[in-house]
Amino acid sequence: MKKLNFRILLSLILISTMFIGCSDDEDAPKNYFSYNGVTTNITAGLLENFGVTDQPTYNFDITLYKGLSYNQTSGLMGTGDLIYFELFSSSATELVPGTYTYDALETTSANTFDAGLIAMGFEVANETADEIIYIASGTVTVKKDGSTYTIDIDCTSSGGGKISGYYKGSLSYNDLSSDIKKVGAFKK
Repeated sequence: MKKLNFRILLSLILISTMFIGCSDDEDAPKNYFSYNGVTTNITAGLLENFGVTDQPTYNFDITLYKGLSYNQTSGLMGTGDLIYFELFSSSATELVPGTYTYDALETTSANTFDAGLIAMGFEVANETADEIIYIASGTVTVKKDGSTYTIDIDCTSSGGGKISGYYKGSLSYNDLSSDIKKVGAFKK
């Protein structure tokens, strides 16, 4: 009887440990962007290095998306929703962690971004979207731990709507710094 009670007790402890272990995943923030209270989940992200600017800074673009796919040969493909930022870093080799502030004057100074938008129903093949919301102010905070990026978004649209977001995960990387002919769909 003691063996049976011990086995039951051990089983209960193991089962409760499994449930406790699962709660951490449920408490972790989800990858998303939100505009005026409407939330879109993010499934992946892309970091593109476009190289040196006319300042002593370097152009890195971040695209966070769902419904699209990416590979090194073809780039982004499909139709989906995304949030995009053109950021300027002081490093030629990486997007330096820190807070990037919107710069309407487009100075390309380090730790700024001068373009940002949300594209809903974006079709890569013909570069059209059901809706485009332009970002007119705010900040994007970038943290990096190994190959994991944490990106916090706190912005306002040109129409005054609140834009927020969070992403934690790896980013596909595309180095276009030596190939200026390959300009993304949202480049100026």
